Parts: sequence; structure tokens; C-alpha cells
Amino acid sequence: MLDALLEAIVADVSTLGITLNAVPVRTVKRKGAKHEIGVDDPTQITVAQAAEAHEKTLFHAFGQAPTTEWLLEINICSPNNRDYLTNLPTYAQWREEIKALFAPPALLNTNLWNTPGVWDVRPEPGKFLDRGDMADNLDDMSVFLRVKTNP
Repeated sequence: MLDALLEAIVADVSTLGITLNAVPVRTVKRKGAKHEIGVDDPTQITVAQAAEAHEKTLFHAFGQAPTTEWLLEINICSPNNRDYLTNLPTYAQWREEIKALFAPPALLNTNLWNTPGVWDVRPEPGKFLDRGDMADNLDDMSVFLRVKTNP
């Protein structure tokens, strides 16, 4: 199920056509939302299960199917030139576009919503700029999706 969710999110985010200085920004699936310098594109969007929480299975009474809740991360990472200003409006716009894509009513037309078993998707704000990554000369921000599925 996890792989299907991640693939659907990659496909959905890719439809946004996000660019930086007229260069398309690639969306990829990874085991973790970590940017590998020298391996990954300088600017990219990574989709992974959030490191902060693993999936939870909730059991219901009266014979109802259990629900699995996933916390998935959509991470945007780009070189930052060691400043707090470059591309700030662009990054804010990207985050809003991604959050809007997974919020009703747009959500109902996404690959994620049409993935078998998915019955609830809630976007949650993540970090806007990770100050720890600024030392590595990276701007790093996230949007989280809380997704509920039935097996």
C-alpha cells in the first residue's frame, strides 16, 4: 500500500509543472525525505513516508475493517546561497500549490484519492525552512499528508 500511495503522490505533484528559473523541478520517490548532494538534482521534490511517524493501524468494533493511517512527506529541497531571501516567494507558492492539490475539492481528482483503499486525505503544514539544513547550503521545506486507508 505504501508504494502505491507514494507513486500516486509523485504522479499528482508532477502534474503541477513546478519550475525554478524556467527549469522543471523533478518529483521523486525515496525511502526518506533526504536530499543526497551529488546524487539528486540540485532542486527536487521528494515524496516519502515521514520520519516522524510510522503507519498506525486502528481497529474498530462490530466487525468493521481496520483503518491504517499514514503520515507521508512531500519535501522540497533547493540550494539556498546561504541567505534567507532568495526564492522565498517561489517556495511559498509551491507549498500552497501542493497543499491546495490535496485539499477538497481538487483532491477528488487526484491519483491519490483514486488509489484503492484511500478514504481520507488531510494536508498538514510542515516546516517551512529547516534551519539545520541552511548550514548545508540548502532550503528545505515540507508538506505532510495524513492518509487513511482500509486494506
